[in-house]
Amino acid sequence: MTDWLKDLEQLTALYKHPERFDKKSAQEIVAGFLYHATWHVRAAARLMLDHTPEDIFKEIDYKE
Repeated sequence: MTDWLKDLEQLTALYKHPERFDKKSAQEIVAGFLYHATWHVRAAARLMLDHTPEDIFKEIDYKE
């Protein structure tokens, strides 16, 4: 999971100091993290839990 460490570091910098980033840069950092890290987290869950997690939003019951 260290493959996306740079993405996490950039996201951390954005959250700590949002004033240092323009809108376009912030969007690129967030999108880069989401595109890259999401698949690694999913793969890690598959390896650790021995199953592939489904879409969490499909499982939420919005009829509260």
